[in-house]
Amino acid sequence: KKAIFLTVNIFRFSIVYIWFADQHSLLPILFAKLTGRKSFLVIGGYDVCRIPSLQYGVFTSKLRGFAASWSMKHCTLNLAVSNNVARKVKAMHPNAALEIVYNCVTLQPENSDPWLKRHKVLTVARIDSERTYLIKGIDTFVETARLLPDITFVIAGFDKKHLRHLASGFPDNVTILDGLPHDDLPDWYRQTRIYCQLSRSESFGIALAEAMLYGCIPIVTREGGMPEVVENNGYVVQRDSLAITKIIASEFSRNEAVEIRFPEKFHFITRKTRILEIVKK
Repeated sequence: KKAIFLTVNIFRFSIVYIWFADQHSLLPILFAKLTGRKSFLVIGGYDVCRIPSLQYGVFTSKLRGFAASWSMKHCTLNLAVSNNVARKVKAMHPNAALEIVYNCVTLQPENSDPWLKRHKVLTVARIDSERTYLIKGIDTFVETARLLPDITFVIAGFDKKHLRHLASGFPDNVTILDGLPHDDLPDWYRQTRIYCQLSRSESFGIALAEAMLYGCIPIVTREGGMPEVVENNGYVVQRDSLAITKIIASEFSRNEAVEIRFPEKFHFITRKTRILEIVKK
């Protein structure tokens, strides 16, 4: 069906723009190449990833890995969402055309709760399987919560219906927000003092950037593009629940507000302007 659609419609378009390198990107880039059209391929993270133990990333499959690699090599331009992703593309294809265009935040910050009245630790991710539970580091988040029973820890996006067997073992200070709409997240960011993203793989971390926009102190593992997002605004840590516990306890004992600097390069208008500049060249 895709081949038929492209055969009939490719001449109606001057540009092909694709999110992620995978099986779905091969034919559009091939048709663009054959018809002299530009193709732009956004490399989002899982398309340069391979974690065999979790069966995560396109390169855990030879077929999908071939399609992704071919797409990166033959598109007009790869658009990497972080320096970390860009390095992985260049490691595979040193001569591939590539630009870094960071992901962005579309939320507009509003007045937040007074910083000293923020008493929650939050993590946001779509957790719908045991695999994503581990990839997003929820096991580490829950273990950290167990060590700090007097602080409320919140998991937004946890599928309690399908992962009831995991949720049943959570300590009482863990709150689950199942199926939380994106528009409701700002209410939780405003109540949060510390945002944790303890992932085992994370090319950027949009929820992380959103939390920083609302003044949350970020704690992230040293994985993927997250250190680029945090910069000097928070903590980049090893996967050590005890060490993370000490950081959280220290921040909750702080008596003065902390100012989080949100980088301009993560604003929506910055990404929009950059992409328009690139495709119009």
